[in-house]
Amino acid sequence: MKIDKNEKDIISINCVQVTINEKLNIKSLEGDGFQTFTYTSGELNKHGFKMSHIKKMIKAIKNHTVKFDKSFISITELLKK
Repeated sequence: MKIDKNEKDIISINCVQVTINEKLNIKSLEGDGFQTFTYTSGELNKHGFKMSHIKKMIKAIKNHTVKFDKSFISITELLKK
Protein backbone atom coordinates (compact mmCIF):
# COMPACT_ATOMS: atom_id res chain seq x y z
CA MET A 1 0.00 0.00 0.00
CA LYS A 2 1.25 3.47 -0.87
CA ILE A 3 -0.07 6.69 0.69
CA ASP A 4 0.83 9.96 -1.03
CA LYS A 5 -1.09 13.10 -0.07
CA ASN A 6 0.47 15.05 -2.97
CA GLU A 7 -0.99 12.81 -5.68
CA LYS A 8 -4.54 12.70 -7.06
CA ASP A 9 -4.82 9.06 -5.95
CA ILE A 10 -3.68 9.28 -2.34
CA ILE A 11 -3.91 5.53 -1.59
CA SER A 12 -2.81 2.79 -4.01
CA ILE A 13 -3.13 -0.87 -3.08
CA ASN A 14 -1.48 -3.54 -5.20
CA CYS A 15 -3.28 -6.86 -4.98
CA VAL A 16 -1.53 -9.97 -6.34
CA GLN A 17 -2.65 -13.58 -6.64
CA VAL A 18 0.17 -16.09 -7.15
CA THR A 19 0.54 -19.83 -6.77
CA ILE A 20 2.67 -21.52 -4.10
CA ASN A 21 3.66 -25.04 -5.13
CA GLU A 22 4.40 -28.06 -2.94
CA LYS A 23 8.08 -26.99 -2.60
CA LEU A 24 6.87 -23.58 -1.33
CA ASN A 25 8.09 -21.80 -4.47
CA ILE A 26 6.04 -18.79 -5.54
CA LYS A 27 5.09 -18.83 -9.21
CA SER A 28 2.73 -16.83 -11.35
CA LEU A 29 0.58 -19.24 -13.34
CA GLU A 30 -2.27 -18.85 -15.76
CA GLY A 31 -5.26 -17.73 -13.76
CA ASP A 32 -3.22 -15.70 -11.28
CA GLY A 33 -3.72 -11.95 -11.36
CA PHE A 34 -2.49 -8.51 -10.35
CA GLN A 35 -4.34 -5.21 -10.04
CA THR A 36 -3.86 -1.82 -8.43
CA PHE A 37 -6.81 -0.28 -6.59
CA THR A 38 -6.82 3.46 -5.85
CA TYR A 39 -8.59 5.92 -3.57
CA THR A 40 -8.74 9.64 -4.32
CA SER A 41 -9.14 11.98 -1.36
CA GLY A 42 -12.82 12.41 -2.31
CA GLU A 43 -13.36 8.65 -2.43
CA LEU A 44 -11.59 8.25 0.90
CA ASN A 45 -13.90 10.85 2.46
CA LYS A 46 -17.00 9.29 0.86
CA HIS A 47 -16.29 5.56 1.36
CA GLY A 48 -13.65 5.50 4.09
CA PHE A 49 -11.00 2.79 4.23
CA LYS A 50 -12.50 -0.50 5.41
CA MET A 51 -11.39 -4.09 5.71
CA SER A 52 -14.44 -5.02 3.64
CA HIS A 53 -12.86 -3.12 0.72
CA ILE A 54 -9.68 -5.20 1.00
CA LYS A 55 -11.75 -8.40 1.07
CA LYS A 56 -13.65 -7.24 -2.02
CA MET A 57 -10.34 -6.54 -3.82
CA ILE A 58 -9.08 -10.04 -3.02
CA LYS A 59 -12.36 -11.62 -4.11
CA ALA A 60 -12.35 -9.64 -7.38
CA ILE A 61 -8.80 -10.81 -8.19
CA LYS A 62 -9.58 -14.42 -7.25
CA ASN A 63 -12.84 -14.55 -9.24
CA HIS A 64 -11.55 -12.45 -12.17
CA THR A 65 -14.45 -10.01 -11.86
CA VAL A 66 -12.18 -7.04 -12.62
CA LYS A 67 -10.53 -6.29 -15.96
CA PHE A 68 -6.80 -6.83 -15.88
CA ASP A 69 -6.16 -4.72 -18.99
CA LYS A 70 -6.56 -1.50 -16.99
CA SER A 71 -3.56 -0.21 -15.05
CA PHE A 72 -5.71 0.61 -12.01
CA ILE A 73 -9.28 0.47 -10.73
CA SER A 74 -10.79 3.10 -8.47
CA ILE A 75 -12.47 2.02 -5.24
CA THR A 76 -15.72 3.53 -6.52
CA GLU A 77 -15.62 1.28 -9.59
CA LEU A 78 -14.88 -1.77 -7.44
CA LEU A 79 -17.69 -1.04 -4.99
CA LYS A 80 -20.21 -0.81 -7.87
CA LYS A 81 -19.60 -4.49 -8.74
